Amino acid sequence: MRERRKVAAESIARSVGQMLLDREAHKDLKIEEKSVNDFVTEADTTAEQMIIEYLSAQFPDDGFLGEEQGERGSDAPRWVIDPIDG
Repeated sequence: MRERRKVAAESIARSVGQMLLDREAHKDLKIEEKSVNDFVTEADTTAEQMIIEYLSAQFPDDGFLGEEQGERGSDAPRWVIDPIDG
């Protein structure tokens, strides 16, 4: 199972990386202020959502802790996600 998680993590990391490179090429950067001096880009939330959707499909019993979406699912195993600046 550990090897499957490693392969899945690498696969989604590459997909998200390509999405981010494509956005950079088009200078598509929308920024939102979540709270005072706490900003998030649309690319960050999209990346986190892509990761959660992909890994949830592969490992439906796993939990997630994401900077943008918070906690979801079980405690163990748990994926900790902060795709752009984490």
